[in-house]
Amino acid sequence: MKAKRASQRAAALLCAAALLVNLISTAWAASAFLRVGSASAAPGETRSVYVSGSNLEALAGVQGIVSYDDTALELTGAAMVGAFSGLGTVNTETAGRVSFNGACLDGISGSQNILRLDFRVRPDAAAGEYLLDILIENAYNTGLVTVSLSGASGVFTVTEPQSTTKTLYFYSGSSVPTLHKGEQVSITACTYGSQGLAAGKLEFRYDAALFTCVAAEPLAALSGAVKSLDASRAGYVSAAFASEEEIPGGELLRLTLEAAADVDADTSVTFAASELYDTALAAMNGVGFTQPLTLRKTEVTPETPALRVTMPAAARTDETITAVVTLDSGSGLAAADFCISYDTALLTCTGVEVSAGMESVDGVYIETNPHTDGGQVKFTFICEKGFADEAVLLTMTFQPKKEGAVTLTPTVTTSAVGADRRPIALDMCAASCEVKDLFFEVTFRDEDGTVLSRQSVRYRAAAVSGSFCDSTDAARNELLVRYFLRLADVNEDGQVDILDYQRLYLLARNG
Repeated sequence: MKAKRASQRAAALLCAAALLVNLISTAWAASAFLRVGSASAAPGETRSVYVSGSNLEALAGVQGIVSYDDTALELTGAAMVGAFSGLGTVNTETAGRVSFNGACLDGISGSQNILRLDFRVRPDAAAGEYLLDILIENAYNTGLVTVSLSGASGVFTVTEPQSTTKTLYFYSGSSVPTLHKGEQVSITACTYGSQGLAAGKLEFRYDAALFTCVAAEPLAALSGAVKSLDASRAGYVSAAFASEEEIPGGELLRLTLEAAADVDADTSVTFAASELYDTALAAMNGVGFTQPLTLRKTEVTPETPALRVTMPAAARTDETITAVVTLDSGSGLAAADFCISYDTALLTCTGVEVSAGMESVDGVYIETNPHTDGGQVKFTFICEKGFADEAVLLTMTFQPKKEGAVTLTPTVTTSAVGADRRPIALDMCAASCEVKDLFFEVTFRDEDGTVLSRQSVRYRAAAVSGSFCDSTDAARNELLVRYFLRLADVNEDGQVDILDYQRLYLLARNG
């Protein structure tokens, strides 16, 4: 009994094993399929799509049809590939369908590409997904037994048309990124290449409250183009240009601005290019730039007040020189002792007077030293509350002794202090004068008035007889001139005319 039961159990196990093997084989065979690949492209572009097999077992032949939308896709090529390339054929005569027949004596197994389809997206194709459907008509293995193959469709995605418009990029060249009022900056619009640029419009925009346009000029790249420039509007400059030939890359337009505001500000100048066309009259895109600029307020260094001596820059030895001592405004001077030095070999001090205007100022005291003959004019200034106005303190007069460059040099002999008795800064400004002897012109004329000679004669000196005189007459003419100059006065125009030197000679000889 037990042996019989064991035999029955073993038989049942063998049947179950056989059934499992059969099910596994059937499931493997049923999983074999052909799949159409997927692709995407924009109008005008071409893509290849492959039909591939998976989980194949000794597949020796297959026939089928791939369908596509011929209103969107144009078939440009089809061929059996891989193991089916030798004996395979395709038929593309019917629009929207590709019939294929592949054969391989040795059969193929696993996964392989068997068919290639080349599609070009039609220019007017609408964007979207288009089905690539496949129908398996027949399939058999190397034993010429029909096998089951399933088909998986693919999708061809048509994308939006890609822009073919050329884009031209501009960049900036700036000489000064930071500037102060009155300073200038030049900004140049440049390109690395023109990509066939032939016409367009270039524009600069800036803040008219901060800058004024000094100049706007087309540069070398536009030298061969017909162009017009408009800088009539504050804050805006434009240039339009057109050329039959390609505009070369490089510098196109330069804008020069001057800072008009004394402020701290961060600003910018923008450049834009529009209405660009190439030599084929195709529109182009232009990408401009923004040039940042920084304005900084000018730092004003306060000037140090000064005690100034002023006098004429030139004088004559026969004239009195008048010099004044002036105190700048804002000094706050409360007390100081001053000395004005001069060269006694060139000048004699003839007078020192306190300005009449200062004598009437309440709280101001100026005391002068009467001893002025030693080359120094000394005085003391006192104003207890501090003096802040500009004023003439002293007037001095000098008589030149001889020719030379004379200088009046002020110094502080005791520290200058303010109302708080603390020292204050006070510059000392000297004055210079060039002293010359008086010269006048002596004109020698003949009896009929003809000018024979002219000489420039130093004041109270004698002229030398002219070259018109014979050597025998030299002494006579010298005597004549010396005697005449001792008697004659200088005219207001600085000339002495000798109308009849012979008559004057007789006067001198008989005088």
